[in-house]
Amino acid sequence: MNSKNKIITIIILLTTTLTFTSCIFGNNDRDDYRGPHPELYTVAVHSLLGVRGVGQANGLHVADSTITIRGTDTYGRVMFYFSDDVSRGISDHNLVIMQKADDTHAYFYFLDNFITYPQEGQIVSFPLTSTRELQERNSWNTPLNPDNMTRVEIVRSKPDPRPVGDEDIIDAFMSIRDSDEPLRGQPSRIPSGIILFAIDNFGRSMHYMHFRYNTEHTVMLFLPDGSFDLETGFIGHLDPYNYRDQLKHFMELNRWNMPLD
Repeated sequence: MNSKNKIITIIILLTTTLTFTSCIFGNNDRDDYRGPHPELYTVAVHSLLGVRGVGQANGLHVADSTITIRGTDTYGRVMFYFSDDVSRGISDHNLVIMQKADDTHAYFYFLDNFITYPQEGQIVSFPLTSTRELQERNSWNTPLNPDNMTRVEIVRSKPDPRPVGDEDIIDAFMSIRDSDEPLRGQPSRIPSGIILFAIDNFGRSMHYMHFRYNTEHTVMLFLPDGSFDLETGFIGHLDPYNYRDQLKHFMELNRWNMPLD
């Protein structure tokens, strides 16, 4: 088989389609998903770093996140393409796998259920080897294993309980900047946006920060009381297309989902 055929290719629809959709659904204050796959939307916004859960801003309107089903297995798993606002330069174009869904909840393998790639022109290509590895990590075409699944309530907008306020997060980041010689005295190194990523079973929270011109992608972790560990609670220089292993190590270092001391 020709190597050019050994990819799964997704053609990105012309923006006129998104414009038409957004004109129907409302203005830029909208933050909900109104498409036909809220269960897939739910899995994506709980899995991918830096996503807001709304599509790319287009004039005075905001479009739905883009969701396209790419395949299903014999046990009901769904592999799908997901993209929302790509302006942050992270988690731009993704293949995601949902294990199952019922009337109220969706199930997935947290941090093992996606791959993300950049866009080149009007085409996003996911190599077949990477796609197969994704399927293997998600037990594709094998019996469902609930013990490995994360369960979340199905939603149409990304939950944002904000256990730590933006001002406190920025203050914590500034304490890192002031203690780090290369960053000291650089006022431009202030986050331009903060997005909640996840909260564990004991109240720890992870927050994604992005900066102007998408020059760096950063995550900070806070304890339930809002405190922050200057040594272990910060991870910078995330690879925007291969951050899964970095986040796993970061979570292990910070005892994610383990009882608080």
